[in-house]
Amino acid sequence: MARKVLLIALSLVMLVSIMAGCQSNTPAATTAAAATTAAAAQTTAATTAAPESKYPDYLNLDSYVPIVKQGNEVNLKVTAQHTFLTASEDINSMWGWLYTEGTLNIQVDVTALDSQNVKEKKNLMFASNELPDLMLAMSFSPNEMLNYGVVNHQMLELNDYIVPELTPGVLTCFDMFPIIEKSVTAPDGKIYCLPFVYYGGDANPSTLDNFTNVRLFLNTKMREETGLAEPETFEELLTLFREEKMLYGDDFYPLGQHASNMKNTLWLFAAANGVIQYKDGYEYALDVNTNKTVIPVLEAWFPDYLEFMKTCWDEGLISPDFFTLDTTQLRALNAEGKLGSISDSAPYLSVPETFLDWEGVRCLVNKKGDEQRCPVGYGSAIGGFVISATSKYPEVCMRWGDYFFTEEGYALMWGGPSDKQQDILYGTKGVKYYPDLDSFYAPEFQEDAAYASSYAFTTTRIYPSNQSYGWSIPGADYRRVSYGMDPKPFTWDDANLNKDKNYRYILYQATHDFVTEGYPQYVYLDDQSTATITDITAQVKDYYDSQVAKFIMGDRAISDFAAFQQELVKMGLEDYLKIYSDYYEANK
Repeated sequence: MARKVLLIALSLVMLVSIMAGCQSNTPAATTAAAATTAAAAQTTAATTAAPESKYPDYLNLDSYVPIVKQGNEVNLKVTAQHTFLTASEDINSMWGWLYTEGTLNIQVDVTALDSQNVKEKKNLMFASNELPDLMLAMSFSPNEMLNYGVVNHQMLELNDYIVPELTPGVLTCFDMFPIIEKSVTAPDGKIYCLPFVYYGGDANPSTLDNFTNVRLFLNTKMREETGLAEPETFEELLTLFREEKMLYGDDFYPLGQHASNMKNTLWLFAAANGVIQYKDGYEYALDVNTNKTVIPVLEAWFPDYLEFMKTCWDEGLISPDFFTLDTTQLRALNAEGKLGSISDSAPYLSVPETFLDWEGVRCLVNKKGDEQRCPVGYGSAIGGFVISATSKYPEVCMRWGDYFFTEEGYALMWGGPSDKQQDILYGTKGVKYYPDLDSFYAPEFQEDAAYASSYAFTTTRIYPSNQSYGWSIPGADYRRVSYGMDPKPFTWDDANLNKDKNYRYILYQATHDFVTEGYPQYVYLDDQSTATITDITAQVKDYYDSQVAKFIMGDRAISDFAAFQQELVKMGLEDYLKIYSDYYEANK
């Protein structure tokens, strides 16, 4: 409408100018022309001063509370995976959704999915093109986003909506951590989802981007009993294991691993040889010395790793049940004091009372003086926040999504209100501050045996879906501020009191200065490439596992390793490598 008024005004100006040219000697005509020109100028000025917003009138861009202005109604259809719900719980009664409706003024109709039906539901929704406005925590893979977004255009392209006035929180995250924006960007340059980010940089060194993803923890007290210093090379690690074996006996196993998590040792060997590896030995990795894609099992150093594991097997440094143990059984051995080290997410999961007795293994090298490296932990996930291309309310969806990238939004939507925020409790008691612990907990957890932890309460009563979008802003301390307290700067000082913080601290100490990025975390392959990778992997995986086991147990001589590599090549492993190599070269 504004553009139409402006065009009419300009037409009048032109018409008057023509008339003025024809009647320039007529005072009355000159006066009329001047008046008309002034009126047109006023119209133009008014139009310039008040341009139409490209966003709907009902959308609040001044704050997030509410997102939809009062007196307006927006109804979103949402499908969300929520694996924490019991059969008797309604996802629409979760605090996150009650707050969304009552305070943010967005009305929602939410359908809950669990891990058993999410894949089938995704396929049906996109095959029929009967899509909700918003799809949350549905674990869309890069390949699915390529198909549903790039190819079929069923997912909304978010680029035009990631702008300062609409999503300042997302932009701040992308500016601080460019790797996050790169991770969510498809090959066509478009973004089809908002990420979940647990990156903190220097402001929050306890986040995963500040230490390695390798999980091998050494028992400090047992190591000190041998009189040996922390190992720096693989040979020194073997020496430590041998000394511990002699000290603690035959039923003691210095290397606490099982076959499914021995990748942690592989990742150490790979990094010592310049290869940053996040997957198994037959999968893609990045050689940072050459900046080329490689497959570890095809590399010349891989037999050294096998020799190390074979030595551990031959000398009883790993359990004789190594190939059949699972994580539960490994933790039981550690709880009995029969392990000198453990590969696990954190030591406290098996020995909570002695979690201070552990140290993170260093970035080991082949010989002293070599450059230390280890793979950095990736603290992000994609595919958890997707808007359908047919949604009538993309701006509302994006504004709601950006709320999770603010201090207030992230803290409330994933943690709930404090007990002092009486106007937004919506049936909960609110998170309470406990001075003796200097921590916040849900009172329901303290009072109700139904909740094993504060986390258990939060996931089953607060979460709007599985936690898979948003950003915990480094240095943010909304909870304390909302409680009327001063922000508490990050410190490691309480790492000896907090089990979870302690494991991060010991990994940070051991590896922070040496963490190195490897191959991109997310790979967007087309259907043909994905099918080829799937077929080759299906052939290679079991054969790789069986032959590696034979090398370790001595049933196949390591001198036969070159023949093993050729067997893998015949199964298509070089074709597999070419797909990932071409992708990396095109997208690095």
